[in-house]
Amino acid sequence: MSSPRQVHPLPSKTLNSPLNIEFLRLEILSYRRKDSTIGRFAFGNFALDVLDYVVIWVTPSFIQSYEMGLEAQLMGPFLSYLRSNLVQHFKTRTWIIGPIIGAIAAGGLFGYEPALTQLAGPVVATASVAVVLILITIAWPLKRSLSSYLHLQKSYYIEVEKRLRIGSTPEPIANVQKAIENLYTPYTLAPKTRYLRQDIEIPLYPPFQVGETVSKLLSLPCFLRLDEIEQLSFAHHIFEGAKHSRREHVLGVMYLMREVCDRFVKAGLMTDRDAEIAQVAALIHDSFHTPYGHALDGVGRLGLKENGPVPTDWKYDRGRLVLALEKDNWFRLVLTEAGLREQEIEVLLRIFRFEKDDIRWLSENGRYLFVANLVQGASIDLDRLDYVNRDAIHTWGSQDVLDYKRLLTNIVPPDKTKWLVLFKEDAADLLRTAEVLRYKNFALVYESDENASAEEMVSHALFRFFKRVPLSRESLRQLLMLSDHELEGIVSRFGGEYERWMVRSAIRECSSYVAIATYPTNLEDVMRESGKLKREKMTEIFSKKTMAQLRDPKGEVDEEKALQFVSTFSKKLKSLQTAKLNPRSSSEAFNEKALFEHNLDEKCSSTIKEKREYLKQRSFPLAQDLSADEPIIFVRGAIEEPWSNNDDVEVLVADGRSMSLRGYFGQRIIASPKIYGIRIFVPLELKDTAEEIKWGFEEYVAATFAST
Repeated sequence: MSSPRQVHPLPSKTLNSPLNIEFLRLEILSYRRKDSTIGRFAFGNFALDVLDYVVIWVTPSFIQSYEMGLEAQLMGPFLSYLRSNLVQHFKTRTWIIGPIIGAIAAGGLFGYEPALTQLAGPVVATASVAVVLILITIAWPLKRSLSSYLHLQKSYYIEVEKRLRIGSTPEPIANVQKAIENLYTPYTLAPKTRYLRQDIEIPLYPPFQVGETVSKLLSLPCFLRLDEIEQLSFAHHIFEGAKHSRREHVLGVMYLMREVCDRFVKAGLMTDRDAEIAQVAALIHDSFHTPYGHALDGVGRLGLKENGPVPTDWKYDRGRLVLALEKDNWFRLVLTEAGLREQEIEVLLRIFRFEKDDIRWLSENGRYLFVANLVQGASIDLDRLDYVNRDAIHTWGSQDVLDYKRLLTNIVPPDKTKWLVLFKEDAADLLRTAEVLRYKNFALVYESDENASAEEMVSHALFRFFKRVPLSRESLRQLLMLSDHELEGIVSRFGGEYERWMVRSAIRECSSYVAIATYPTNLEDVMRESGKLKREKMTEIFSKKTMAQLRDPKGEVDEEKALQFVSTFSKKLKSLQTAKLNPRSSSEAFNEKALFEHNLDEKCSSTIKEKREYLKQRSFPLAQDLSADEPIIFVRGAIEEPWSNNDDVEVLVADGRSMSLRGYFGQRIIASPKIYGIRIFVPLELKDTAEEIKWGFEEYVAATFAST
């Protein structure tokens, strides 16, 4: 009897080749025919054929989990082999059936004919021989061969999964960059023949006209691109009307700028040319906005790194606009072609860069400082006023729209305010309403669980794509200049299974990921009321295991111990927010975030693996080993910026002096925003494991981050 041969290692040259699966299939089929232990025994071959039959037909769900029709391509020949050979084994190798049937017959005679009791000894002996013979011919060879055979079968399925995850052979980096460049280049051109539109009609405002310079800019591909970028990214999952474009928003900001500037042109504080430059500033403020709203801001900052440190108060679109005004010849060229002079382009650069030297220069030329504050002020600016109103009418309806005309007419003439944007006391109620409506939009639209989870999915997909290819920073900037549909097309064509699944699910499915926990960064404020612990609130936020550690021997929550824990954990949450979850902390902030999420995956790996089969039923791209660049659990940082300092920004003139809203009303406008919270998102299939994941998060944060 020959010994089982060693399983051949997979040829390294065929790992990504279509021949690799065929190689494995042939290995499995030829294994028992040639020099395997079972090759000399009929029932050994027969047993393995039955095993194959059971695997393929009795458990079809295992095979069906591999979609794309691969099972038909790869299993067809295998099934044909089984069907044709089962009968052959019965016909040609039946010699062993005789002794077994004889033993069974003898046993039957022994049971029904007492006269044959004297044959008991020979019958028992025959049966024993038959059992031993069966063990020798079936069980023992089967045991020795199954190990090698099932190893081949496991390799087969691993290779199928690898083929499905990777798809075709990865494209060379040059091909990916070329495809991106081919889509990006048309946006940098100024067509010689184009339609110049001067009459503009958009929702919310009456029809208005624009001058020749603005009309030429509006006809450029780089501005027409904004038609194909949705203003509210994935909010249409919960508000069907939230499908308006980024271009509609910039036109709205430009209209508001026109209304303000026309008033002060008539007052002699600005010239017609100043007003036109102000309208251009309003138009271009979002010209380099990323696809899918602000979802890709964190990843986008990786593309700005080579331009030096990016100020922490800049979003990607502002940093990219400054870079274009400084270095992109094509952008300066199209502005020049539209009628702007070189020195006017420098004015635009100073307005958006807004560094110390720029502020000094703008202050000396006060009307441009006024324009800068109108476009991107510290509190209420025209950008904010338009998106608060516009997003409200596309989600909540017109009942929440602010009276923008009354607000604009209450702007104090800038020559009396050192060219700052301040409002008269009569507008105090409108300013407060604007902040409340803005908070409502943030809490229930921009940061809704449905929208936030989809943004996390897309941002992680693009981060993985950036790492997988890998793209140059210039190519990343070009990629972020594409439209929503073009970016999806690039990821679908060149991305791995992780990227494709994340983008596809974010766009087409609502709540592929769900929030299972929220940890307020102002935890101590939330947990205390008149110095006492809110026990129900604490039970709602923390895992059962954490709460169990805070109970006394009687099973009650130890208030002193719990308050001390809350104080310490609150500081650790703030350390986490600052160190890992602030997308503007550095150009590499998203790297830090992804690494933290990977470490949390590792902490919860046993929980994730328990749900592996459920995840695969939805084709979730779960790798054999958890990848640092493919987090499963997402952690979203708190959104604090809009209300952290705004209450203290001076926006009103009352009693002859400038005041903040907090100073005027004597209280904070938004006392404890809901969105001051760190949230954990997981695939829908992991929702029922919330307790285990929350415990893993709490344990990891407590052990990793400082409480100072």
